[in-house]
Amino acid sequence: MRRALARTLGAELGDTEWVQASLPLRLGGLGMHSCADSAAVAGVAATLEGIKGLPLLTRAPGGGPLQITPTQDSVCAASLACPRLALFPEVLTEVRDSLQAGAAGAPRKQKEWSGKISGARQAGLLRDPLVGVRGQARIRSCAAKHASTWLYGAHNAPDDLWMSPAELTVAVRLRLGMQLAPQARECRLCGAAEADRFGDHSLTCLNAGLRTRAHTALRNEVGALAREALLCPVLEDRPFTKHPHRNKRVDVAYTRGEKRRLIDVAITFPLQANAVKKAAETEGGAATKYEAVKRRTYDGPILAEAPEQQDLLLVPMVVDTFGAWGESALPELRALVNAVHRRHDWETYAAVSHLAFHRLSFVVARAVARIALVNADVHLGARRVEEGELELDEISTDDGAGSSSSSSSSSGSSSGGGGGSSSSNSSSSVASGGGGGGGAPEGGGGGAPGGPQARQRRDHRPSPPRMTNNHRRGGRVNREMRDERPAPKLPLGGRCKGK
Repeated sequence: MRRALARTLGAELGDTEWVQASLPLRLGGLGMHSCADSAAVAGVAATLEGIKGLPLLTRAPGGGPLQITPTQDSVCAASLACPRLALFPEVLTEVRDSLQAGAAGAPRKQKEWSGKISGARQAGLLRDPLVGVRGQARIRSCAAKHASTWLYGAHNAPDDLWMSPAELTVAVRLRLGMQLAPQARECRLCGAAEADRFGDHSLTCLNAGLRTRAHTALRNEVGALAREALLCPVLEDRPFTKHPHRNKRVDVAYTRGEKRRLIDVAITFPLQANAVKKAAETEGGAATKYEAVKRRTYDGPILAEAPEQQDLLLVPMVVDTFGAWGESALPELRALVNAVHRRHDWETYAAVSHLAFHRLSFVVARAVARIALVNADVHLGARRVEEGELELDEISTDDGAGSSSSSSSSSGSSSGGGGGSSSSNSSSSVASGGGGGGGAPEGGGGGAPGGPQARQRRDHRPSPPRMTNNHRRGGRVNREMRDERPAPKLPLGGRCKGK
């Protein structure tokens, strides 16, 4: 599994990265559980369950059940001698007690023992000096409540909840703390600072408007959830009437109960210097810390309102880039989920809650991946600009493990796409594409559109009509195109209403 994950991500995994990947999702991993860790406890649980049911299956000649008193020596010797089990003293003690109790202590929960083993592995990972404070903050944020929901599938999820291969690769690399580029380079967003290998600068750069797009996507998702709960939300509302706060806006405003709730959403980066220590101490610590900043921002406008209008309640909804929510966001989101469940009472609460938090978590993960993808190098196809159109092209990479970025003036060299996307240097745009193979000549890997045959087919394609200002503004060209459209089919014996 480790080699398969390395091939998927286009880079080798270190020991700490693989330990995190083998943790369950609820502990900040990827759910690639190691069977060697659970083999001993699985054998003990199966043995005790078999001892419990054996007298019911075996009958004495007289018809009564056999009084079987199994010896525990062989079972103890086989289970307690497991070297993997010796690494977890707490679980080893429980297994020894269960073996001494015999059938009276069965059935023991294998899931409980496996969970304790995973918890011990996470605790050991957090204590590892190679992980450091940054790694502790990242793992705790990934292990927060609903932070990993985007990795779960939703049976009724719509088609827009999909990531391109490049976005998924970058999102998983960010989760595991892997490098996004072989070396630091000039930031394609601002062009002034140096983009580090781990994507820290990309996620905090204020240029190119990608952070605004991420904020808008989260705001729209919260508004859609409130709209589904029939709360009539207002986006970008101006609830304040006193000068000089009249033009101050909130992201979402709706009335629930007796209060007019003012929702201010934000996405914060937990690994920045002023938040990493708080994020390393508690799950969602960076988001909770930024909620206090939001409250100080809105305290003045709310207190400036008249006493009879003191029905305004600020609810900051802050989530960090790894998906950990602040302490004020989760209660309000659960209240919205309850309201939606009352409307769709034929669905279980678990299904409604899972889909709602899946959408919120997915929107954040995809937006963060798109920002980090600008300065990333993830062995995926690049795009070139031809007559204003973006076309897939193949280029060589710096580290041999993935596709890189190319400027719009350079022509691509022949190297296969590895499965997703890359970014254009001079235009600072992020583009995704298909790909599969790793480094096949002439772009022949995994269906990446390269090679002479694919290029010949691309050159003979008819160019799509270009959109001009006349099309957009309803000018003469737009009217001519509209007149050329075929007339709509009318029902038999009828005519269009109002004509």
